[in-house]
Amino acid sequence: MIGIKYLHIIILDETQVNLLKFFKEACEFIDSALNESKNNKVFIHCALGKSRSASITVMFLMKKFGWTFEKVFFAKVFSK
Repeated sequence: MIGIKYLHIIILDETQVNLLKFFKEACEFIDSALNESKNNKVFIHCALGKSRSASITVMFLMKKFGWTFEKVFFAKVFSK
């Protein structure tokens, strides 16, 4: 049986929004989900898929693995 957990964070898609205030909650959720089972996956998305979800993903990878922004960017994590 597949269990699905869902975290909904309301973040306006505006340039002046400070994503850092949402980071701790998102990071803890992502980390917890990935640590529950090696088979778990996390799907991070936003309505347009341009900045908010990508920013949360970049921040998570930088914190979790100690990667620089350049490492995340050039690793082609977001390749289409």
